[in-house]
Amino acid sequence: MVRINLLMTLAMPLSATAAFMVLRKWEVWIAAAAVGGLVYGFSPYMVGQATGHIELTFLPLPPLIASALVSIAQQRGSPRRLGVQLGLLITAQYLVSPEVLTTVAILSTVALACVVVRRPELARAFVQPLALAAAVAAVLLSYPLWMMLDGAQHFAGRTWPTSNPFHNDLLSFVVPGPLQRVSLGMRSLGIRLIGAGIAAEAGGYIGVPVVVIAGYLAWQSRNRVRVKLAVVLLITSIVLSLGPQLFVDGRSTSIPLPFLLMTHVPFLDDVLPSRINLEVAGCLAAVIAFGLDDAHKRSHLMRPSSVILAAATLAVVAITQLPIWPPRGPYAPQPVVALPAGLCVPHGNPVTITYPYATFPDVQPMLWQAEDGFRFRILGGYAYRPTSEGSPTALPRIMNPSSLQQFLAGQEDAVGFGPPLPVNLKLVTSARATLERYDVRL
Repeated sequence: MVRINLLMTLAMPLSATAAFMVLRKWEVWIAAAAVGGLVYGFSPYMVGQATGHIELTFLPLPPLIASALVSIAQQRGSPRRLGVQLGLLITAQYLVSPEVLTTVAILSTVALACVVVRRPELARAFVQPLALAAAVAAVLLSYPLWMMLDGAQHFAGRTWPTSNPFHNDLLSFVVPGPLQRVSLGMRSLGIRLIGAGIAAEAGGYIGVPVVVIAGYLAWQSRNRVRVKLAVVLLITSIVLSLGPQLFVDGRSTSIPLPFLLMTHVPFLDDVLPSRINLEVAGCLAAVIAFGLDDAHKRSHLMRPSSVILAAATLAVVAITQLPIWPPRGPYAPQPVVALPAGLCVPHGNPVTITYPYATFPDVQPMLWQAEDGFRFRILGGYAYRPTSEGSPTALPRIMNPSSLQQFLAGQEDAVGFGPPLPVNLKLVTSARATLERYDVRL
């Protein structure tokens, strides 16, 4: 538990610091780099995912991947060294989160395509380092990839259908989400725009003031190649985050969007559009940082105007995107309850059934199991597994008899187990049969 808490605490500061260091490596003014790092590391996406997804919040590697790609494009260093470096970063990011690596790869491909279109002579310079990076990653990830594609408990098919609720609404970018402290009187609208009521996926908020500032900075630096590229990538990520069809004010317009093409591509068809809010935040951070840096370089002497602009930008970003922290109400994480000290666990890795029952949304029993060193097994759990047909599901297997499982799941409003059952003699009899059948000893 201590290690998890430490990683969750450090995830956002480390991500922000990585973005700051990369911007400084690109010779961006220190104040502009600081603002860019904060926009990336403490974005609404990060705040939302921090309520439950450490692998989607610990993100110091994407800026480093971007830095490696820029070094390759600018031919700063040995192609072999840069290729190996990129391959190691790809490997590390896959082990943290394959989904984040996938979305980063999508935007990186768009960026490289833009560079090649503008400067075709650079295409050849990309071949060796990118091929070497792919080879390094393929070797290091051969076993993890085999486990995912053909190992034990692998499944075939998509975990989410094409029409799923985890995408941005067109209003998501300007309407504060449920985790923003400053709601501007639009709290109810922001809650209504949440996909499936899960605040962790409501990370697309930018805010009208930040949009205005970013637009102003981009316009002032419209002749700068790096700003043009950052704007193209920002628009690309925004469009992709909208999902396969456009939603406005919570209603579908039936207008197809480019994300629909991804749903037909293997390995891309399982990406949730709302997760691309990471790239929205990263590209927005780049636009703001590059714009402030250009403003600073256009100034003279003590450059007071650029300092004032940077301070104003920081203030607007902080006020606009200030989160409610810690989250309260229905969006607050479940309080952690520790196992009793000195818990007596029978020998032989016994089976236990827990209360609360181990399934979404309450998965504390899985934490108890890990904290205890896996000395006992639990009935239930929350993880993707194959069904009897080989398709994926996040629900545990249905017990036989199922009444006890259905009763416990009903106490925490879990879906997929049927309606809550009342306590009666039939339930008691069925529960005893379940405990005996599964040899529950703890």
